[in-house]
Amino acid sequence: MEIVRTLPVGPTAPSEARHSLLALEGAVASDRLDDLVLVVSELVTNAVTHSGLRGAESVILKVRMLSGSRIRVEVEDAGGGFPDVTTPPTDQHGRGLAIVARLADRWGTERNGQTRVWAEMTLR
Repeated sequence: MEIVRTLPVGPTAPSEARHSLLALEGAVASDRLDDLVLVVSELVTNAVTHSGLRGAESVILKVRMLSGSRIRVEVEDAGGGFPDVTTPPTDQHGRGLAIVARLADRWGTERNGQTRVWAEMTLR
């Protein structure tokens, strides 16, 4: 199973990304689906907030089953990336990637003309 969505940059992108995951209900245990929804929401929010994109530009969400027990999420945008993740969080901002790191088995970033942040999770 694979989900691919092009989301317009804007305040509704995280919600639209979460809604895309409804297709996984029944295929993924509800507690792991909750974790996956949170990871996707944080990655899309970071892309919208930190990419510097505006207007008609978009973020691409890809969710792919790697096997019966693993899933990979990728969020890609044409922006310049996000700020230094070693900056201490404030009361309002800066905890998204820490949440991703805690819930995902592995995660990372790739920059090659685009910025891609990915996370992999076991589904058990």
